[in-house]
Amino acid sequence: MLRILNKRGIPMDQAFRNKVMGTTDLALLEDWIDRAFDVTTAEKIFEGAPDDAPSPKVRS
Repeated sequence: MLRILNKRGIPMDQAFRNKVMGTTDLALLEDWIDRAFDVTTAEKIFEGAPDDAPSPKVRS
């Protein structure tokens, strides 16, 4: 996800990078990766989902 945001030119501070790198919940990381393609700021990755908890989005 960090690489996607970097390639898109989305700035990320160290606190953001630390939060992402410290997350071990794979479902949450997948959700954040999906969001990385559409957000305009890094912080929007976390909107709509509580910290370190999977979003209620259902995958089929």
